[in-house]
Amino acid sequence: MDSELARLLATAGGPDYQNALKRFLTLGDDACASLLAVVAREVPQPPTGAPGAHPRDIMEDASEIVYAAARQWPTRFEAVVTVSPALRHDTNVVYALRELRSPGSEALLIAATQVREPGHVYLRATAVRSLLARRSRALTDLLPRLLGDRADAVRSAALDASARYGDTRSLVALRRIAANPRRPTWERERAAAAIARITG
Repeated sequence: MDSELARLLATAGGPDYQNALKRFLTLGDDACASLLAVVAREVPQPPTGAPGAHPRDIMEDASEIVYAAARQWPTRFEAVVTVSPALRHDTNVVYALRELRSPGSEALLIAATQVREPGHVYLRATAVRSLLARRSRALTDLLPRLLGDRADAVRSAALDASARYGDTRSLVALRRIAANPRRPTWERERAAAAIARITG
């Protein structure tokens, strides 16, 4: 593993993190591949986190490193993710894919919205929100199914997307949500607002 990457991970959550990140981002795109090998657990896991750092701060910085790598080396980032099932199912990676603009990266996000294995609720929700951040028209085709997802986090993301990309194909699912007294008030109200936009 690249020594600069090891130093960066060791500063996560600490005062030296930002400077270490800046140095890391000056490297070539092999640094991106090294980072993603760590994320995918294809190599031994290096010590991560500055001494005394709060676990939340360490996690936030570790997530930011992945996001920064996607922005800095988008082509290499997409190429590595495309061939790695572990990375395609990583929430931080799926979040970072919003920074890419290629058809291939959009296909990765669309696929992530359809992962049904247990434990991937937030992966699906993150994929929806990444597509929304990219202003992806693919959401229009995906919404009828996503609005019926059993997971609150996925439906919430789909309702946000419906406000911009829903069309008449989403009306059945939206009306079902709006008319269901067991749904939270906020969910019914957002569904009603999306219906009004589509039909109005």
